[in-house]
Amino acid sequence: MNRRTITVSQLNNYIKAVFDAEEMLHGIDIVGEVEGLSIRGSAVYLSIKDEGAVIQCVSYHPTKFAEIKNGDKVILRGRVSFWHKAGKINFTAVHVEKFGLGHLFQKLNELKEKLQSEGLFDEGKKRSLPQDPKRIGVITSKQGAVIHDIINVAHRRNPSVDIVLFPVQVQGTGADKTIADAIGRFTNVDLIIVARGGGSTEDLSAFNSELVARAVFECQIPIISAIGHETDWTLIDFVADLRAPTPSAAAEVCIPIFVDQRQKILQTWNFLNLNILNRLNNISNSVKSDWNTTQSAMISRINQAGDKIESLSVRIEVSNPLAILRRGYAKILGKQGRLKPDDRIRIRIYNGEITARIEEAKYD
Repeated sequence: MNRRTITVSQLNNYIKAVFDAEEMLHGIDIVGEVEGLSIRGSAVYLSIKDEGAVIQCVSYHPTKFAEIKNGDKVILRGRVSFWHKAGKINFTAVHVEKFGLGHLFQKLNELKEKLQSEGLFDEGKKRSLPQDPKRIGVITSKQGAVIHDIINVAHRRNPSVDIVLFPVQVQGTGADKTIADAIGRFTNVDLIIVARGGGSTEDLSAFNSELVARAVFECQIPIISAIGHETDWTLIDFVADLRAPTPSAAAEVCIPIFVDQRQKILQTWNFLNLNILNRLNNISNSVKSDWNTTQSAMISRINQAGDKIESLSVRIEVSNPLAILRRGYAKILGKQGRLKPDDRIRIRIYNGEITARIEEAKYD
């Protein structure tokens, strides 16, 4: 079977030629709401949308867009073109004029005013975030970088934090219902983060839903909104207990650094240790002081007792009969009464005893 092949360039050039040749795609006016407006040098990039569709636009007349902003409803005049190098369809605008406030933007403002009047944005009704959450619920898509960014930041700050993902559809038909349902189902977490990456106003429309805003308000668990980039604002940002500029920032703001906690514990331990040492030193000094006092008192009493003993010893020594003998006296022992010749006696002297016989006895 013969097969005819053409290059990508040949195909795109052919499509471009078809667009260029179709008169109905030239000199037409389209009405829609502006979003994603960006002026870069001499080129203006934006999207035009209504409730059913969106088309990318480009214009090379930046001065004509000086007073145009996102949310404006405008009429663009130009033609549909095909950019063959990228294979994209654009609307190339040569003129722009305002067509009153954009319908979708107006509806969003009306809803915002309604919710605000009911007190859904009141600061006094916002819940405080837990100081040290152990289990955090995350409502976002299971695909993409958002959940990975949150997990990486969370575990870098505190590896023990438990992250529980409730995967939801974050854009498209029915996305708001799945998000609101997920918020209502979380019951066993300390904190909830509702997050998604950046996108156009249309991409973030689920988070501008009244259903989601009321689910956030009625939830009993503190909620952080982290929708899109720092410049993106949605209705739930006004209702949530805290708005984070990005999903990563949400993890940063709600999880204290584990190192900080460890440092606090170490500081507490050092304080207690120092306090205990000070108290022990005080007790030791008190014991030493008491011991010195007691020791002095004991020595004094011992000295007094020693003086008394010495005094008694002198008195005893003076009263000791042997002390008299030591001075040269002797004591006659033996027969009582008067002695007569031939009586035998014992004479006690200081260092011994003598036996003698009486030869002569005289009495006065």
